[in-house]
Amino acid sequence: MTYGPPETVPAWAQDIVPTDSVPIDGNGPSSADAVNLATGAEEHTPDPDIVVRNPNGPKVVYARQYRSTLASVGMYAPGLSPGWTDNYNVYLDRTTPYTTGTWGKYLLTYPNSARELLTPVLDASGNPTGQLTAPSGAPYAASGSPKQGQPGQWNSFTLTFKDGSTWTFVPSSTANRYYLYQIADLLYPNNTAYHTIRLIRDTNAANNNRIDHIEDAAGNVLLRFSYLNGYLSALMDVAASNDADKRQVNYTFGTTPTTAGVTCLLEVDQIAPYLGSASARWIYDYKAAPNGQPLLNFVKVPDPNQGSSPPSHPINYDEAARVSSLVDARGNQRVYSYSSGATKVEIKKSSGQIVESW
Repeated sequence: MTYGPPETVPAWAQDIVPTDSVPIDGNGPSSADAVNLATGAEEHTPDPDIVVRNPNGPKVVYARQYRSTLASVGMYAPGLSPGWTDNYNVYLDRTTPYTTGTWGKYLLTYPNSARELLTPVLDASGNPTGQLTAPSGAPYAASGSPKQGQPGQWNSFTLTFKDGSTWTFVPSSTANRYYLYQIADLLYPNNTAYHTIRLIRDTNAANNNRIDHIEDAAGNVLLRFSYLNGYLSALMDVAASNDADKRQVNYTFGTTPTTAGVTCLLEVDQIAPYLGSASARWIYDYKAAPNGQPLLNFVKVPDPNQGSSPPSHPINYDEAARVSSLVDARGNQRVYSYSSGATKVEIKKSSGQIVESW
């Protein structure tokens, strides 16, 4: 998979990135959109599609995000379409192909494509101490478990955060890649029968390490992933023992006349009964970028009061695939102009009158 243009700021420091969005309360079509004023990228970050209670550890949260910078290079999380990723799409890649006896360096890649370099600490004999050097300011300590008798190979890597929670990465079907496997809270080391969730991935290399299901420490399935033609078709909350208490979210992928034959995420439904259906929560449309990749250019949120014409939120781009304007459901605009080292923002009424700029 192509790395794509990396974000310069890792996910844990995204709050310092200047962004602009339509000031709105509630869940309208503009509620999840923002423009990265440093790059001109469209950032669509809706609330989680589903949250699953885990009585024995951390809750399961599945949240999507779209980034036009990812779409422009065809980058995506397994099971999704260009531009779309999710909160569990975190992995480590060796920076150079494996060579016997060398311990390598590893890039930690976040869902937003930001990357950080982790370097194994070696002793005087050139053997790993189990610690890795992380970038200055990173909110975690990194460690690894080297394989005994197999120089250069690792069983796993672990990031330990300031609150005592951990992320653990294990080898995948992709050469030299370690995917996020376990998320645990601070009590896990003292009671490994609880306090964790595990991401069980499809081991078939053709399926791109997509998640099959998420389970608790005892192996009870909490969230099951279903796919159709390689794309996510449903998330099923199966944590409850009774089918009546189970839930699911359905997804629709397809092509449109504006996506140049590229399959895209078109609809995400509201939470439905288990094995049932529900009306749409989000509806998406796209335009083709100059290189043919899909740029998100319409977001719609169905409203029972609007009938067959749900409120929509157009997103316009310039020739460099940067957002040139956001238009809310009332026709008001936020217009963006880019120059070297600066971005100008103009707020316009639907009539075109400028009411504010900076």
